[in-house]
Amino acid sequence: MGKTRVPKESFYNVFDHAQAGNNAFTFVQYKDDIISVAVSDFGIGIVESVRNAYPTIEDDKAIVKSLEYGFTVRSTERNMGYGMDNMVKSTCKTKIYSDKHLVVC
Repeated sequence: MGKTRVPKESFYNVFDHAQAGNNAFTFVQYKDDIISVAVSDFGIGIVESVRNAYPTIEDDKAIVKSLEYGFTVRSTERNMGYGMDNMVKSTCKTKIYSDKHLVVC
């Protein structure tokens, strides 16, 4: 996945999983030759989305699970389980905030 696809995958996650009325917010900063992109929504969160597939999973483990290669909650036909994993691999640093949790990759 090219670095230009990372924002696209972020939006797909909002539209396919967040149940946020297809609303997302993007923040972009260019500083010291680094482009930082943040995508946010007011949806159900990664934890609740993962719980659709694993109802008893603990909060912190749900976020880590969402980053596994091939993991999917099968919310749409397009979801093949490669988005979150590829986003992390395609960036220099990834911070994922969901509910009260932070995962840094």
